[in-house]
Amino acid sequence: MTIKFKGVQKMSVLLKRSEIGQGIHFTAIRDSRFKTNRLSFNFILPLSKETASAYAILPFLFRKGYRGCSDYTELNQKLNRLYGANLYTDVLKSGDFQVLNLSISSIDDSFALEKEAVSKEAADILCRLIRQPAFLLDDFDLSQFDLEKQALVDAIEAEINEKTSYAVQRMVANMCAEEPYGIHRYGDVESVKRLTMQDIAQAYGRALKTAQIEIYSIGCGNADEVAQQIEEDFSALAERSPAASIDSKRVYRALSVQTVEESYSVNQAKLVMGFRVDAKTPEEMDQVRLMSLLYGGTPRSKLFMNVREKLSLCYYCSSRLDRTKGILYVNSGVEFANVQKAKDEILKQLEEVKAGHFTDEELQETKLMAADSFKTVNDSPSSMETWYLGQLFTHSEASPEEEAERLSQVTREQVMEAAAKITLDTVYLLKGEGEEA
Repeated sequence: MTIKFKGVQKMSVLLKRSEIGQGIHFTAIRDSRFKTNRLSFNFILPLSKETASAYAILPFLFRKGYRGCSDYTELNQKLNRLYGANLYTDVLKSGDFQVLNLSISSIDDSFALEKEAVSKEAADILCRLIRQPAFLLDDFDLSQFDLEKQALVDAIEAEINEKTSYAVQRMVANMCAEEPYGIHRYGDVESVKRLTMQDIAQAYGRALKTAQIEIYSIGCGNADEVAQQIEEDFSALAERSPAASIDSKRVYRALSVQTVEESYSVNQAKLVMGFRVDAKTPEEMDQVRLMSLLYGGTPRSKLFMNVREKLSLCYYCSSRLDRTKGILYVNSGVEFANVQKAKDEILKQLEEVKAGHFTDEELQETKLMAADSFKTVNDSPSSMETWYLGQLFTHSEASPEEEAERLSQVTREQVMEAAAKITLDTVYLLKGEGEEA
């Protein structure tokens, strides 16, 4: 069955999503503005402490080659012959799920000098990397496995160097300690170090059998032939048992507030406040989304204009909403002496929104900024993929244009009601060693 998304068949863009296997969907987005095609596989798996690290290393092992091309140099030569095709790997977290991504980007066949079937060959490489990975071969060089393990350990340990994102991660880990969302997308260092090739083989088998697989072809080419090729390649995966849904656990209200303080060698404190969102319908989430932008999501927001600019309590201060999980957090960098003042003012500005202390001009300006941000979604194949993959987790088929239109209809009263549905759950503070906030 083919599903056409609403609001996207306009101008040069055509999008359709179809099921090509049990729990395997192929989404084709054709846009004549692009000169390249991006083919991407996304394996969606439940986050679990027991499996997160084993799953996380898979995309990086996929790029080591495949049966008949198990040499990394040879693989790169094949990519170069496809006019410099690029191979990408990534591991994401969306709600309570881990997303393993393997993508290839290449020029469209129409731009090849001899009209070679570049898209077909690129798809063949990607399918072979997934279906016949080199790491399952008896002669696989185990030193390559050790290198990827160390790279994953280094990536986890290096996150402390980016204090802003690290503080957010630590807040989430504490706020959602009893939920899969609190698990790191890479798992943890000790789990990575314990991994064996037997663990990887088992994780690979589980992923092929149980993951929801979302495949995206985005570019100017006709993806029908590629879709057929992939469907034939993955037809052997008939006995699959993917999860029935990709719903994340939601906690709608915080019953109490927990405060977590950690010390590290930092020049300024990192204050992150996590809120639960009581929004049960798409319409209510739209209202919270606009409220979050008005509260702290734009350069003209309450948090930026008051906490940062007017009172100079923060170096930066903004809010962000995770619609998949129903969590809003305020992220700020603060002088140690101003932590309590900043916290109080952040909460005060939320009360200001609840009370409707914002002008019609501020509300309209926020809607226009939101509309402008939605326009950037269609600027690249990767951002389009991020958008529509993200929509799956919120069970939405809306295009960026449709979402912008929905937000434009949110009223002042609905913004105030949305702010009233926010409850503080966790206050996380990363402070300097020996500092008392």
